[in-house]
Amino acid sequence: MDIISDLTELITEIFDAAAEFHEDLTRLDALETRLTKAGTSFVAKSLGKILEDADKFIMEDPHRKDLYNIQRKLVRCLITCAGDVCYERTQVLNKADGTYHFLLDEMMKLLPDEHFTEGAEARILQDAAEASYSKAAERISTGNQTVSKVTVMNKVHEILKNYDQSALKRVYISGDGGSWIRNGTDHIAKSVFVADRFHLMKYINAAARQMLDDGDEVKGKIYKYIYKNKPGKLRKLFRRMKKSVSGLDPVIACESFLENNWEAVRRAFTDKKVLGCSAEGHVSHIYSDRMSSRPMAWSETGADRMCRLRCFIKSYGTSKVIDLVKARRERKQRELLPTGTDGIAISWETVRPKYTKAQLETAAYAERLYAELSSTLTRKQISIRLHKSLW
Repeated sequence: MDIISDLTELITEIFDAAAEFHEDLTRLDALETRLTKAGTSFVAKSLGKILEDADKFIMEDPHRKDLYNIQRKLVRCLITCAGDVCYERTQVLNKADGTYHFLLDEMMKLLPDEHFTEGAEARILQDAAEASYSKAAERISTGNQTVSKVTVMNKVHEILKNYDQSALKRVYISGDGGSWIRNGTDHIAKSVFVADRFHLMKYINAAARQMLDDGDEVKGKIYKYIYKNKPGKLRKLFRRMKKSVSGLDPVIACESFLENNWEAVRRAFTDKKVLGCSAEGHVSHIYSDRMSSRPMAWSETGADRMCRLRCFIKSYGTSKVIDLVKARRERKQRELLPTGTDGIAISWETVRPKYTKAQLETAAYAERLYAELSSTLTRKQISIRLHKSLW
């Protein structure tokens, strides 16, 4: 793996940037920018050469020679977190069925029409979850390739985040009794509806206030009958209230809410696993912040996938987005026809000694550079201390 020249170029750039900074210690920003650019460029070049090395190892493998004939080399470019990475890989012909393959791509499980590495795709999804598709496209580092907002949108549309329902024991759907919320139990496995305590207390307090001086007593009886599961006594209480209250509507509303949601109300007070509801906060911070706080246009698929993505990130963190990318690619890979690498077993032992030797040479060279770098930095530090004009 010939990365020594690139490593030399990187070290030279570090020396030059350090020398420029020592001339003017106020230019820390320029030093940071220059070193970041140099490091990113080195990573991109190294990725390309490592991939080409892997392709070379595959071509040298005896098992490959038995099954495939080399045809030609073609360049493929990928968008990575370090920018564009281009590498040559070898096209081969399957001796048995006459089909063409790029064994390196197939062994990496890299789809033929894919332009992003898994890391770059995960970065796009992370950015899209926080900002617009356009901004997510702008943030990914590219060279000659263009990333459009439509590309970002397609990546979002392709992801799926589904819970393993077999692992669920119980799902509680909390709300104010609206049919659109209750209907969630028809679509979510092992779910039950729970009356939201905030709305329940709101109904009870409004009804009890109509009793004036007897309000606290009436409120206590309502809660007692709920706890003890006495719907009959509760109905009698409401009949008495209707005859003496100053305002009838709040009493009727409370009675109707309790009657129509009796089991859900009881569940809210007797099920120890029901700890409350934070729906308003979730809607505000997870959904509205990205979906509706500013005027936006969403397709049904886009809105669904973005909501799922934001929930996933809030639950598991940005580092787990890569798992979504891998799952999508594996799913798409299964939909394709079997590749030429099915069953192939590359004999890495036949080429590993060469690779190990190259690694040792690079390591020895890196040690010499480290020694030189340490010595140079020490000289720079002494030079700065002796430069009296800086103090």
